[in-house]
Amino acid sequence: MSGGIVQNASVMGKMRSMIKKRENALQNKLYAWFPDSHQETISIRCFFIMRLMKYCNVEFELNYVRLPEKDLSVLQVEAKEIPILKAEDKLYKTYQIIDLCKETASKENIEILFQDENLAHQIFFQWATTNLLGSYVGLLYGDKEIRERVYKDYQKAYPDFIEKNLDLISESMLEWSIHNEDISQDPKKKKENIQKLIDNLDSHLENNKFWFGDNISINDFALFSFCYMMYNPQFIYFHDYIKSKESLFNWMKTMDHLSRHEHSKIKIGS
Repeated sequence: MSGGIVQNASVMGKMRSMIKKRENALQNKLYAWFPDSHQETISIRCFFIMRLMKYCNVEFELNYVRLPEKDLSVLQVEAKEIPILKAEDKLYKTYQIIDLCKETASKENIEILFQDENLAHQIFFQWATTNLLGSYVGLLYGDKEIRERVYKDYQKAYPDFIEKNLDLISESMLEWSIHNEDISQDPKKKKENIQKLIDNLDSHLENNKFWFGDNISINDFALFSFCYMMYNPQFIYFHDYIKSKESLFNWMKTMDHLSRHEHSKIKIGS
């Protein structure tokens, strides 16, 4: 008799936990860029936030914003601020969402190192979320072959989307990416430099479970976001190249497994 009572209490506890999580998700509205048919979102920063939130057990309801259409008026912020989390009528910018993830991870005893806990982590995080992001954007909108593939994919996923709106976004993002170029490298050698970078990432991960050793950090999510986007089949120069790098690819499979959520599309290694 007592066993049945304990079992029922356990079931009820799980149900309450599920209801609470669902309520939290409904309260937390995450606004991210609209996706193409291959990727979770076209923005590395949005992808990074979505995966970090999932790993840190911060529930969210996803809302896609399609610029330069009216969706942004819901937020009353500039486009550059996305991703944005709207919770209880308060808008959280990226750094505030990261703080929320840190707070939640601490409460739930989820092991993860954040960038403000170590200077080396902070420098790496800045590079991964600025220079690598600029390289990705420059290729996405600056390489004619990739851009045409992405445009076709957008219009397949969103038949009503106006191409001139994509042009407006492209022009704006290309201007932004120029400011985030690595000034020590020739921009014309971007593809070659990224291939060398992939080689170096693979070499580093031969002897490391995560980027800074055995412990997962926010930097793993920042770097994974870049590698995941480069793994997009539309990025014809890098998809197969990344797949051929055993250590890097195994790390990507681990990161994907740890942070997959209901909006995940490409499964690494499938």
